[in-house]
This record gives sequence, structure tokens and C-alpha cells, in this order.
Amino acid sequence: MGQQYLKGQVYLKEEDGVKTVIKRYNDYSSFKWQIVPLIANTSYPMTSSPESRLERELELYNEKIEGVNLPKIIRYNKEDLTLEKEYIEGNPPYKETKLLGELMYNLHSHGYVLGDSKIDNFILNEKDKKVYLIDSEQVYKSNDDRLKAWDIDLLFSSLSYNLNIIDYRKAIREFKSTYFLWDGVSRYTIDTRNAAVLLPMPLPNIIVLLSEIYLNLDRLD
Repeated sequence: MGQQYLKGQVYLKEEDGVKTVIKRYNDYSSFKWQIVPLIANTSYPMTSSPESRLERELELYNEKIEGVNLPKIIRYNKEDLTLEKEYIEGNPPYKETKLLGELMYNLHSHGYVLGDSKIDNFILNEKDKKVYLIDSEQVYKSNDDRLKAWDIDLLFSSLSYNLNIIDYRKAIREFKSTYFLWDGVSRYTIDTRNAAVLLPMPLPNIIVLLSEIYLNLDRLD
């Protein structure tokens, strides 16, 4: 039996040929915990509390939302703030945004927002070809369209560094085709509160994203 460090607070465990992932919520080695307090309560109600992050993750599991695929929980411990779950083989679904749109729609339409919606927090399973959400510690119960827009902005900001401009436009359009809340939510994706997510993007990608948003707003008007 051994554990291998993966990233942030996540470790890979292998025992008798079976791989699982162990998450330690009280591990602050990741740089992101230095910036979470700067974002919290301005753009999105994030939490840096280990206890709250574990509780939020477990809450989503307890909801059992159809179409929101999650790795199975093996065990968790609220005293030492750890969670062990199955390891999903695969890679981030950079070009599977139809599946991402479906998952995000199912999550949002059931009154939850994700918060940390970077593309690396999703995995396309090599076996069943489903997209899994592998990190839900910032999930939050809300029907606020502005928070749903935050999820979309952060997702497409992270995608902008992984796709060429042609594939990036295609990714947005495929997401829109299965995210059935787009008409109501898209107007908030240009909210000034989300500027911290959008401004670091490459300029061509910002132009493409804004053009897809304004195309939709023109149609609605």
C-alpha cells in the first residue's frame, strides 16, 4: 500500500491493484488557499474552512442529482477531515463540452452552483465515456443566475488555455446546445464581478466568448 501526491490536497492510494483518491481538507499547501479569501463574498461565496469544504462536498453527494456524475465515496472522516473516493481514469474533457453542458445544466437546474468549475475538476471516464465532477468542495445551494454565470465564466476561462481559437468557439457552441439555461444566465456572464476571471484570458478568446454571449443577447432582445 502506498500514497502518491497528485496535487493540492489530493493523494493517490493504490492497494491490491485498486486505486482510490484521498483528499485532505486541512492541507493548505495549495496556492489557491491564499487567494480564496480575496474572492469570497465578492464574486462567489467560497469558503476556505476545511470543515465547510468537506460538508459542501458531502451535501452534493447526498442530493444524488441525476446526470451529475460523481466518483463513489469509499469513506470519510469528519474528525481528521479526509475523504476517500474512487479514482476515475481519464483526462479533462476539453472537447466534450456537450457533456459538460448537460452536467452543468443538471446541477444548476437543481439549485446548486459549483464555484470551482475549472476544466481540470472534470474527468472524461475512459471506460463509460461519461464526464465526472471530481471536485465539488465549493458547491453552494443557490438559484442565483449570477452565480451560475460565474461557473460558466470560470469554465471557459480555463478552457481558453487548452484549445485553439477554432476549437474554443466550437466548445462554447456545443456547451450552449445542451445547457438549457443559457438564455437566462448568459446575460450575467459579462457581470463586472466576474472580471477577475475573464481579464486574464487571451484576448482572442475573450472576443470569441463575448461574441457568443452578445449573439445570444441580440436574439433575446
